[in-house]
Amino acid sequence: SANDPAMGIMTSATDAVYPKIYMRGARTSGVGYLSTIEFSNNEAASDKSTDALVGVIRGAAANSAYINIQTRASLAGGLITVLRLHEDQDISMPGNLIVGAAAGTTPAAIVEAFGITTQMRLSYDAGATPHFCDFIVESDGDLEILPCTVSETLRNIGLRCSPAFHIDLYGNVRMQNGYVYCEGGVMMGTSAVNPTGLLELYSSTASPVLTISGLHA
Repeated sequence: SANDPAMGIMTSATDAVYPKIYMRGARTSGVGYLSTIEFSNNEAASDKSTDALVGVIRGAAANSAYINIQTRASLAGGLITVLRLHEDQDISMPGNLIVGAAAGTTPAAIVEAFGITTQMRLSYDAGATPHFCDFIVESDGDLEILPCTVSETLRNIGLRCSPAFHIDLYGNVRMQNGYVYCEGGVMMGTSAVNPTGLLELYSSTASPVLTISGLHA
């Protein structure tokens, strides 16, 4: 009967324009098929192929093929697309993504990556001498940003913004084994005004403004 599980090939006159192969589970009144896998070709916008929980669809328009995976919020609820793989190699999903965690782990952000080594790498190229930047969260929560080549030679990190705006650093800034280069003026003690020279120290309360010390004991 119509409510029984089914597997078939649509060949009727009505569906001949849109051939399809389908596997369907039991159907519930007012809900539709609870489990459906469908392979469809040249689907019209009004066709019901999007009712499939898993569908491999080739649309009538160019570059419209996709693999669609859907679920139901409730037994009688409507279908919600959880993942769509497009013919143009784009991937779209409305939910969050988690990588490197056990199945069933709920992501705490839109994208969350777990790992005891490099959690994310952004690469410019591939081949024998790639250029990339690694983002590593250490076990104590420290963040390392390492722009490298394949020989692990560290490269520059550039922070840029419009001259009308600032790059704000909150907390202490520590420099180890390197130098500080500045092509403009440096103002210390306030961000309300621009420096009038290469270096300006400002304080309305602290005294002294500058202390130069030798090595600490």
